[in-house]
Amino acid sequence: TKDRVMCTNVFSSWTISGDADSSKVSFTEIHDAIKEIIVDKFAGPAKTGRFSASVQRTLYEIGEAVIERFPSISSIFFSLPNIHFYPVDFKEFRTKLENNGEVFLTFDGAAGLIEATVTRKGAKLPPIRAKL
Repeated sequence: TKDRVMCTNVFSSWTISGDADSSKVSFTEIHDAIKEIIVDKFAGPAKTGRFSASVQRTLYEIGEAVIERFPSISSIFFSLPNIHFYPVDFKEFRTKLENNGEVFLTFDGAAGLIEATVTRKGAKLPPIRAKL
C-alpha cells in the first residue's frame, strides 16, 4: 500500500545449525550483516525507499536473504509490532497546504504483532515459542 509509512521495531534471533563448526562461525560478522540486510530489505535506498506489499512479505524476504548468505544459520525468528503512520489531512487545519506524502502522524501503541520464523529447507524445525 502507498497510503502510509511502514514502521516497526525489529526483534530478531537466529539459530546456528548444530552441524556448524563454531570455531569457524563469526558471530559478530553474522550479527552485523543481518542488521544490514534488515535495513536494506526494510528501508531500501535513502532517496527512494523500498515498496513493501506487506510486513509479512518483507519479513520473509529478509529471512530468505539471511539464510542464503549464511549456510550456518538454520532458521531466523522475527517479531515486528505493526506501528502505523497515516498522512495528515491539512484540510482539517483550514489551510491551503497540501500533503504530498510528506507529513505523517502516528497513534500510541502498535496495532498488531507479526511474528514468524523462516527456516532453511531440510533444517530441523525450531522449538515452538509459547507465551503465557
